[in-house]
Amino acid sequence: MTNSERNPFAAPKTSDASLDPENSGAEGQGVWRKGKKTLVMTRSARLPNRCIKCGQSDTVALDRTIYWHPPAYYLLALLSIPIYLIVYLIVRRTAKVSVPLCRRHNTRRRAGLFVLAGSFAALFAGVGLGAATDNPVGPLLGILAFFIGLIVGLAWSSVMKPAKIDEQYIHAYVAPPFLEGLAVFPEPYC
Repeated sequence: MTNSERNPFAAPKTSDASLDPENSGAEGQGVWRKGKKTLVMTRSARLPNRCIKCGQSDTVALDRTIYWHPPAYYLLALLSIPIYLIVYLIVRRTAKVSVPLCRRHNTRRRAGLFVLAGSFAALFAGVGLGAATDNPVGPLLGILAFFIGLIVGLAWSSVMKPAKIDEQYIHAYVAPPFLEGLAVFPEPYC
């Protein structure tokens, strides 16, 4: 290859076949651990058939689209929520992942979704009760129940939290039991 054919902006080529994104179609290939809680995988990798929360092998796969953007963009939310939302839609990175969950954690995820729905119902019921009776306690209880339900529901229904998504790799925070047995992500590529 001559100097004029070489792209100085292209990602460096690696001789390690396990790091090649095109070589990660089999289950567990293209999947590594980084540190105690971080999973690194290629975009085309299939996760091992173990629950991402506890590591049990009897799982059901949930197809999910995960989103990530650099955390500095959260500062825009302090200026204006609509501006943040517009910028978020422009700069976010997406990835499709099939996430394995055991029955217990899948049931907990569904319960979290019901708690989220219930928190909205409590908000509307409290506001409606307050409007019907001119009593300020109803809306306050509805708002309190909404925020408690929102926090609990989001915590229970969360499956995996992306740490970074780039052109080749997905970095996500997962439970340590899932990472047991995975190879360490090679240091030069971190």
